[in-house]
Amino acid sequence: DRVNALCTFFGDGPLEADFSGVGKRAENVHTAACNVAWSERFRTSSKTHQRHELSGFVGESVYEGELDEFLPWLAIGELIHIGKHAAWGNGEFTVTIQTKGP
Repeated sequence: DRVNALCTFFGDGPLEADFSGVGKRAENVHTAACNVAWSERFRTSSKTHQRHELSGFVGESVYEGELDEFLPWLAIGELIHIGKHAAWGNGEFTVTIQTKGP
């Protein structure tokens, strides 16, 4: 959604992608390992002095399945971050590709 929104507002318009199909194929990818923890974070507005929650998960996950189709989406996600509060540093992730042995 974030990639599509950025293309819509700052690019040549919305992406022509089969998002429904991508979502259905993503259901075949599963979590093989997950080591995450909740991290409490807040920021204070310099203008209103209100406190805003920026909490989220921090850690590592391993996914298995047919991932090739998703690699370009993940690559752009590494650059623009994903999810809520991406402008304040949330949603940052790094993709590491591991191959299984022979």
